[in-house]
Amino acid sequence: AYSSSQITWMTLEPSRALLENNPNIDRIVDRWEEMSAILQTEHFDMAINPDANPQAARLFEMVSADEKFGMGWAKAGHVRACTEEAELWLRMGFFDDIKRANRETYQAIIHQICRLEMVDPKPSLHLTEDELHFAREYFQSLNLDRQRPVIGMNTGAGKRWAKKSGKLEQQVELVHLVKDKHPGWQILLLGGPEEVERNKILEKRCANLLTNTGLHPVRKFAALLGQTHVIITADTLALHIGLALGRQVVALFGPTSHVEIDLCASGEKLFAELECLGCYLNDCDQSPDCMDLITPEMVLAAVERRLDKADLA
Repeated sequence: AYSSSQITWMTLEPSRALLENNPNIDRIVDRWEEMSAILQTEHFDMAINPDANPQAARLFEMVSADEKFGMGWAKAGHVRACTEEAELWLRMGFFDDIKRANRETYQAIIHQICRLEMVDPKPSLHLTEDELHFAREYFQSLNLDRQRPVIGMNTGAGKRWAKKSGKLEQQVELVHLVKDKHPGWQILLLGGPEEVERNKILEKRCANLLTNTGLHPVRKFAALLGQTHVIITADTLALHIGLALGRQVVALFGPTSHVEIDLCASGEKLFAELECLGCYLNDCDQSPDCMDLITPEMVLAAVERRLDKADLA
């Protein structure tokens, strides 16, 4: 929409890696002192903050800009919506009934907040040649053959909504089910720092049936994920990286909204038909719960369907 624009993106340091090497971003700022200096000395034509995080909202109030879209900070000490389009998104964060009633994807909502027509909902991640080379070399060191299906299992989903993760016992069962039916498939365990112990347990309980890729910085993790044909994952970072890199995705949804995620025609969503789905709770006394009801057989069938659409090369 603004082809001659210069874009400055302010974020926290852990998120910087996801923005690096993106040709559409001119300047990434992840240090508070630099943010402060910019906000005190520069003027922008447009400022956008779709995040209801208080830190982001306070920064947004400090920006000098002709137009502002998204979330700001009220003088009374709370997040506020700066425009009508942002109001509904803010209300969704407060009220479960509004959240559950929503049928728009996150991408559509953010475009509405920015008053933009949506051209392509696909996430954007730009790996370097060095990162791609690392992944290819790493695969060769593991004696993996990309002429045969490579299935990536991202086993966790972080701490914020612990219930998003699939159950360990079900993941063990899934590995054995896959290898019994498709012994030629190659299974990779993927994850971040919070999945290290879980992946070690899976490696032990599924001895000689899979490969544990270990722990890597996020961009190398993304490069390895990009070498798979199908990714099995909960609603977490690996899902969005997989979509950005054009992988086939089998996405498992429970306490978070499956409606809001656009799989960009390269994925399949699995979820239980429960009234409480998308509760955004960390604790649940229902048994079986929403993640229990996504069986290993359902996951395997979805992987088989996605492999039909994958390029085995």
